[in-house]
Amino acid sequence: MSSEARLFAGQRIKNAHITQVQNHLIYVSGMGDEKAEVATRKLIEQGAIALISWGTAGSLSPSATPGDLLLPETVITPDTTYRPDQSWRERLEKHLIDHQQPLNSAAILSGSGMVDHQKEKAELFQQTHCVAVDMESAAIARVASEFGIPFIVVRAVVDAHDQAIPDLATNAINAFGEVRAVQLSKGLISQPASLRDLIKLGRHFELASKTLKNVIQLCPESLCFPATE
Repeated sequence: MSSEARLFAGQRIKNAHITQVQNHLIYVSGMGDEKAEVATRKLIEQGAIALISWGTAGSLSPSATPGDLLLPETVITPDTTYRPDQSWRERLEKHLIDHQQPLNSAAILSGSGMVDHQKEKAELFQQTHCVAVDMESAAIARVASEFGIPFIVVRAVVDAHDQAIPDLATNAINAFGEVRAVQLSKGLISQPASLRDLIKLGRHFELASKTLKNVIQLCPESLCFPATE
């Protein structure tokens, strides 16, 4: 999402457009597997030699709470399993732990649709034992594997495992996670009871954003890539 990209870059990033910030190529793909695949291919076409799936995720497990940092060893899909670059991921993990940044390295699930109901979250956790879910990491991993390019996943948890995302929230944002004020206002008028859930979700997003910002502040350039032996 655009707000997540801004945390990484330290400036506003144009949506669906490659922006170079120092030696980084940044692309705000929008939510979903297909958009992430398009973005990844465009980045590689422009010369990207390593990829980071950066942003937020939803929790599936009590062990992953809002604001927690995820640096998964494995990305699981219904069809296959991907492993982020081991040496890069371990180097970043060590650096973060050495600087007192807690993290969770357990597997995450990556699918094509939003998981926003408690029952669905519980079912997915029972089926996969993944601690969290996103919609983009699988596409990035798939294209990275196709081209033999290293990748890692850096995500922060927004919604808790037992927290449903109100329909008002999903209806009031566009594909890039930006709030559509008119839709939000209309939704609050028709569903005033959702305000409390929205406020809670907003607070959790602030926790996730704080975590991602801390990662950037703690880490050397390019999140410990390239590895130097």
